[in-house]
Amino acid sequence: MLEKIKEVPSSPGCYIYFNKYDDIIYVGKAKNLKYRMSSYFNRVHNIKTSKLIEDIVRFEYLLTNNEMESLILENQLIKKYKPKYNILLKDDRTYPYMILTKETHPRLIKSRKKNLKGYYYGPFISEKFVTEMIKFINNNSKIRKCDILPKQKCIYYDLNLCYGPCIHEEIDDTIEISNIRKLLEDNFSGIKKLLKEQRNKKASLLEFEQAKIFQDLLYQIDEFKVGQSLDISFNKSFDAIGYYITEDWISLTILRIISGVVSNIHFNLVPYFGDCNQELLSQIYQYNLNFKIKYIYLKNIELNEVVKNLFITEKINLNKKDEANLNNFLMLNAKEYYKNNVDMITKKYFSDRKKGFEKLLSLTEGNLKYIEMFDVSHSNGANTVGVRVTYVNGKKNRKYYRKYKIKQDTNGNDYKATQEILERRLNKIEDYIPNLIIVDGGIGLVRLAESLIQKRNLKIKVLGLIKDDKHTTKEIINSVGKRFKLNKKDDLYKFLYQMQEEVHRFAINYHKQSQTNSMLLSKLDSINGIGPVKKKLLLEKFGSFDKIKETENVELLKIINQKIIDKIKDNTLK
Repeated sequence: MLEKIKEVPSSPGCYIYFNKYDDIIYVGKAKNLKYRMSSYFNRVHNIKTSKLIEDIVRFEYLLTNNEMESLILENQLIKKYKPKYNILLKDDRTYPYMILTKETHPRLIKSRKKNLKGYYYGPFISEKFVTEMIKFINNNSKIRKCDILPKQKCIYYDLNLCYGPCIHEEIDDTIEISNIRKLLEDNFSGIKKLLKEQRNKKASLLEFEQAKIFQDLLYQIDEFKVGQSLDISFNKSFDAIGYYITEDWISLTILRIISGVVSNIHFNLVPYFGDCNQELLSQIYQYNLNFKIKYIYLKNIELNEVVKNLFITEKINLNKKDEANLNNFLMLNAKEYYKNNVDMITKKYFSDRKKGFEKLLSLTEGNLKYIEMFDVSHSNGANTVGVRVTYVNGKKNRKYYRKYKIKQDTNGNDYKATQEILERRLNKIEDYIPNLIIVDGGIGLVRLAESLIQKRNLKIKVLGLIKDDKHTTKEIINSVGKRFKLNKKDDLYKFLYQMQEEVHRFAINYHKQSQTNSMLLSKLDSINGIGPVKKKLLLEKFGSFDKIKETENVELLKIINQKIIDKIKDNTLK
């Protein structure tokens, strides 16, 4: 392929890659075609580029006079042929608002349009979040719930969740509306306070599933897991462009802002091969053809000048506060879009499980029906948890996934935590004995696993994954110290990479859940002698730990003995 590329001129233009079925799989552009096309075949690449290169069997190219012409031609070719590696994931949406209507008897509703009179909050990236938030507020207020007022009372009135304007025409709900506005304003501070009260109440009654619902809503507000309202004071119309870039991917977010309010959000997630700025330019150009950019905000000064010169747009200048809010919003949502969609795209376009599994079979020279991989997660040494994922015949099987809450104080020592997990796993052989255990570490951790296996007279192979200084797996090591180098182009690397991503995802999710549960534990859990039944009785009767401490002993003796009372009232207990 390189020999043929040497004949390509060093001119601007577009290049087209074909697979063995003579399908166009990728279209790109370049100022210097020879240099750009050579770069695919004369260096080591990441998984995504390697997969593309594997599929290429021939190429064609078309010359243009300048960069603008190459942009136009590239876009025309992509639209016509829809190449696999160009068209991955695009998303144009108008996102929902929460609207407190200005009707005679107001309602709190969800809408994507701005044609109603009322107070608007949003837009929000997650429709589910808006739905859950409206449900929560409606369950904690008496405002009208019905779209059309019925002629008789409904169940909301019977449940004391509505003033009943259908049967009481002279209802004054101004205080209620004012309270709801306070809940929704000031970064949802009012809602956060109410959610915490509800969470703690449910937790004190040992209703942890209900408490977790409120805690999840708090996470979504505090950590912006669902995207947040964009607050800018600049009352003009323009397109704001932001992006999140990894080693392999570009996640693009473009806001169409009309009179200072977001009216549309455009997402795009594509792999890039080489210069990320060139891929960004292509994506912005495609967006411009559909939406006609006139005024633009783009933080990248170099790229902004190129876009400005090519598209003849005027740059918007914001004050520092608006610029900070806008950049935070763009980056946050581009990153979220990447996190929520990259696994799906990777599996759809780049997965090569079968070949990688076959290479692992060859490497280990044996049956690999059951493979287990382990991972550890913690927050600066606290709340340490571990997990295992299981692959059966090369495919992940969630039935055999397991979670481990680390019992000993490891103080952030992953080695000790992994040792505990392996001991607990090997002490409890369940439905099967694994054929291979993969640990995240070098020869020390491999030999530890091997010794634990030998003590139990089990026949299980062990491999360790050795990472480089960039935290990328570079080698495999077995129990006798033999090392096998990995290449990012290799199918085995891709298979192990997918396993690592899966176990890491499972560990992070469990760690987050563990943190949530620890927040919901009562102080009573730290006292020996108080089980779930007594704890529930105490909290139902007295309400909180502090009130239990203040209660006379004679009342407490009806539920617990004097020894436990003394522990509760010990001044050292906080």
